[in-house]
Amino acid sequence: MATIMNNMIDIHNHSLPGVDDGAKTMEEAIANIKYLKSKGFKSFVLSSHYIVNTKYSSSVEDRKGILEQLKKSLEDDEIKLYLGNEVYINKGEVILDLLKRGQIRTPKGSRYILVELPLDHRLRHLENIICDLNVAGLVPVIAHPERYTYIQEDFEKIYDLLEFDCRLQCNLTSITGHYGPRAKKIMKRLIKEHLVSFIATDFHHLHREDTVGKALKKLRKIMSESEMSTVLEVNPRIMLENGDVPVPYVKHRRYK
Repeated sequence: MATIMNNMIDIHNHSLPGVDDGAKTMEEAIANIKYLKSKGFKSFVLSSHYIVNTKYSSSVEDRKGILEQLKKSLEDDEIKLYLGNEVYINKGEVILDLLKRGQIRTPKGSRYILVELPLDHRLRHLENIICDLNVAGLVPVIAHPERYTYIQEDFEKIYDLLEFDCRLQCNLTSITGHYGPRAKKIMKRLIKEHLVSFIATDFHHLHREDTVGKALKKLRKIMSESEMSTVLEVNPRIMLENGDVPVPYVKHRRYK
């Protein structure tokens, strides 16, 4: 228990200040990270939103500069910070072009790429886009699948996604109902069916209540310590090392 609670890796975090809807200032970013460290997180992928043709499209170079400032301001050698992106999924060729031009960043340059889907409708040709990314050697990590309405309405759509080489990342606070009862229900089923590869905070701002502590406590009631370690520490570390995050077992998988 002590090991996982003190070495967790947050692969989805919006604490790089001033680049998206997360932390606005350096002071807020530092407060975010110090709070999460107090809950046991030591490593963070600062996965700023990247949405083509919007204000959420800051360059890698700009974010590198902000990251260096943040590291100096934290003055904490225990904390490891990495640049990443949460890329709003578009056409596969657009994402590949952004990578080629160095506009977006995968965690430590790995083949894993965090992608976000539209929250309120199913994207046309989604499977084709995932397939295009797979052909290019990338493994999409689907951010917070429990929050997408089309999955909430038809859980079977999850199995369609998992026919391809992708992984699922649930938001930690979904388990407490932070995103509503339907997201909570879907996350619990995903955990029960062992389909979740990563659990991360998707942290934006501090709240008055201890949201992360509450969620970890709730998670322990439905997952073993070993299962929690897998999704909060082991698999994230494999990702950062560009290793092979185990493929979720789907009993009626059509392809291998």
